[in-house]
Amino acid sequence: MFKSESLPVDTLESEIGRAAGQGGFVLTAPTGSGKSTRVPVMLHKILPGKIWVLEPRVLAARLLCRRVSEELGTEPGTVCGFLTRHEKSVNKNTAIIFITEGLFLRLCQNGVPPDTGAVIFDEFHERNLASDLALSMVRKKVTTVVMSATIEAERITAWLGTEHLRAESRNYPVNIGYLPPKPGEPIWQHAVRALEKLLNEGASGNVLIFMPGVYEINRTVQVLREFYSSERYSILRLFGDMEKSGQEEIFTDSVRRKIIVSTNIAETSLTLDNIGMVIDSGLVRMHRFFPGRGVSTLLVENCSRASSDQRSGRAGRTMPGKAIRLWSEKDHALRPAHTEPEIRRVDMAETCLFLRAAGIEPAKFEWFEEPLPSALAEAETLLIALGALDEKNNLTVSGRAMAESAMHPRLSRMVFEAEKRGAKNKALLFAAIIEDGSFCTREFEPDPAESDFELLGKLLCAAAAHNFTSAFCSEHGILGFRAVNVLRTYRHYALLAGETPDADNAMSEDSSAAGLALLSAYPDMLCVKENEGHAVCRLSDGRSAEISKNSCVRRKKYFIAAEYIKTSGRANDKARVNLCSAVSLADIHSLFGGELVRRQTCLYYKARGRVSAEESLCFRGLVLQSSPADPVPDAASLELARAFLDNEFVHPGREKSERYLCRLRFLSGACPEFAIPVFDRNDMMVLLSEFFSGATSVEEIQDRDLTMAWRAGLDYRQMELLDKHAPESIKLENGTQIKIIYDCRPTARVVLQKLYGVHTHPEVGGKVKVLLDILAPNQRTVQKTDDLAGFWKGAYVQIRKELAGRYPKHKWI
Repeated sequence: MFKSESLPVDTLESEIGRAAGQGGFVLTAPTGSGKSTRVPVMLHKILPGKIWVLEPRVLAARLLCRRVSEELGTEPGTVCGFLTRHEKSVNKNTAIIFITEGLFLRLCQNGVPPDTGAVIFDEFHERNLASDLALSMVRKKVTTVVMSATIEAERITAWLGTEHLRAESRNYPVNIGYLPPKPGEPIWQHAVRALEKLLNEGASGNVLIFMPGVYEINRTVQVLREFYSSERYSILRLFGDMEKSGQEEIFTDSVRRKIIVSTNIAETSLTLDNIGMVIDSGLVRMHRFFPGRGVSTLLVENCSRASSDQRSGRAGRTMPGKAIRLWSEKDHALRPAHTEPEIRRVDMAETCLFLRAAGIEPAKFEWFEEPLPSALAEAETLLIALGALDEKNNLTVSGRAMAESAMHPRLSRMVFEAEKRGAKNKALLFAAIIEDGSFCTREFEPDPAESDFELLGKLLCAAAAHNFTSAFCSEHGILGFRAVNVLRTYRHYALLAGETPDADNAMSEDSSAAGLALLSAYPDMLCVKENEGHAVCRLSDGRSAEISKNSCVRRKKYFIAAEYIKTSGRANDKARVNLCSAVSLADIHSLFGGELVRRQTCLYYKARGRVSAEESLCFRGLVLQSSPADPVPDAASLELARAFLDNEFVHPGREKSERYLCRLRFLSGACPEFAIPVFDRNDMMVLLSEFFSGATSVEEIQDRDLTMAWRAGLDYRQMELLDKHAPESIKLENGTQIKIIYDCRPTARVVLQKLYGVHTHPEVGGKVKVLLDILAPNQRTVQKTDDLAGFWKGAYVQIRKELAGRYPKHKWI
């Protein structure tokens, strides 16, 4: 066997052999130590059966297969091969197979593939849902190996019950610096500023810049090409679904210094030679599912500390390196230590269906990482709505077919509905577009097709007819590499569904049938445009979003959106919907007529001072259409009551009403034995709505005594007790009548002279002393007391002396 060089993992060969014979191991080894290429070969030498190596990315599977084959001195697809959804290079005798995680999971639908010698989970720290699920499926059934540079090894080792092996690093040191952004500085300009700093410091080697996605990569490349000559620098892009020719250029030797702008695909697995400088944006695009809203959103988030360590380490593979992080060291300390597992942040519907089809109840499955209970509940609710499960969560016949379709349950539901309507092939093409995303960068004009899918399908067929040439794709705003992927996914889905892949034929099928199929799969993504002149739409659950500029349905009232995008998880950030298809009210009636309800909504309009009503047709809380109506009396009075409680209009009796309620609250607390009710908001809404009965405007209730509303909530005995023990005013022993304010405690404001002759401190509630706020002749407080006898004996002497001098005409005793 040919090996190009000795790597740190080679020193562990005997330990790896021993641990493999005992069921597996966890291996932590730094980037570049040879774990991805050498360990599979070591296991192949000692274990019968196939060695499956699970990779998180297609590119890694293909390149690692090539590298291992080079070291073995064989051709890819012979001893070592690879399998992805769209590519394969294997034969029946292939012993080492690099495979994407999701595809391997599909192979496990009916158990671990036969003739399996070992399953290796490479780069497990990425914690993708498919790898977590596959790990639980193969655990204790075959030799299981988990590998990473930054994994939480102790936890996974304990769960697997295996040994933990470590390979030492032989990487060169990397000097890490921090360069926070300037206010308002775009991340691509920030990265170029960091590169200029590194070059001025004399850093050597090629450059690797990490960006969160293709958009940021393209902007960075654009700025770089303005500053750096193509004669001296080769400025390259690297991301998962780019064309192969572009990927190959990354790994081809060049006399020019390379500046590679990449997503986190370059973080692990891939060996990029001669990287001496790393510039890390610290950002990553991550899918998050929001239980309760039922949507998955692609967010740009800060990467974990472990990820940033992985990225920085790319600079120390072949030489001493330098890395600049585009944030502060203080910010770095606040970042999470590890990337949150996908199982805690993505839609679980497909996983739940997979487990149900395997006869496993998701709640009882032996997860390495437990999913959120709310996410499981949301998933099973969706599966019931799609017809994959019955009301008791049992798998239906349709559910079994969905599980075998290799598509998300929503897409399966769409295809099944379309098949009933004679548009199966078109739905399969639409499913591929949803799976891989839009491949068009231009804005669509409003189109009679009324569907982004129809326009994208036509563009795809036209691009295929022109062999996806750069000239044609550029002219029509088509991302050629992504369009090719969509076509390949469509062909994959069509073959699995027993259809002949023919995109042109698919596009000839009934458009309205395909639109109804979309509606059946995405009823919770039904959108209603708010105003003709705006691009804002409403969805169920109170969500709103802007219609993408790339959508052709911007003038339609009703449409389905298959994509809901938010750039961050902050509640006030705008969301955007894309991949839309118009539907009609008749379409909604035909599929969900039983769920449509009519309701009247009454709203108080402050400017008019009255309640107006609208009659609405609603679907799952979403208003589809509305028109003015005469208010239902009870609803109108209830809305007036709400407006009063929310202080939306002036009423002359409001102050008197509040004083009455304060008396009630006081007596209820002071004398609980009286069982005086304390009205909460709901009680007040009921009492006021009854009191406002028949009224629709403020004018009609202006002369009504609001205390009568509260008295209606008391019986005769309670009203007597209130008047006796919490009166509005009381008579002092000298005959003076004082008004009681029932606030935090009963209080009375009284001029000092009016207390002459009063020796017994006044009480209410039978035992609660009134706080006397004693006033000078100018109505200003001179003393507060709840001990009048003590006041006369003490503080009064000095107060009388001061006030007598200030007010000599007043009587002082």
